[in-house]
Amino acid sequence: MSKATRGTLIRHWEMLRLIPKEPAAISAVALHKKLDELGFTVSKRTVERDLISLADSGFPIASENSYPPYLWSWSKVSSGFHAP
Repeated sequence: MSKATRGTLIRHWEMLRLIPKEPAAISAVALHKKLDELGFTVSKRTVERDLISLADSGFPIASENSYPPYLWSWSKVSSGFHAP
């Protein structure tokens, strides 16, 4: 696995860990800020694309798309994300 791929995977794990369970939620802007504080230097648009990709990949996360900022959360029926 390349260093870039490993970095993306770890960033995705951190993103999944930072997303709260419904009814709480987090915006892509807030998630971007937290990732930046953890040393992941990516654009807010990358965070948005990652969230959509993770949701499309089957993770039970969803966004509230009624008006910006769109808020992301784990589904009520999911157990969230747990990784060592």
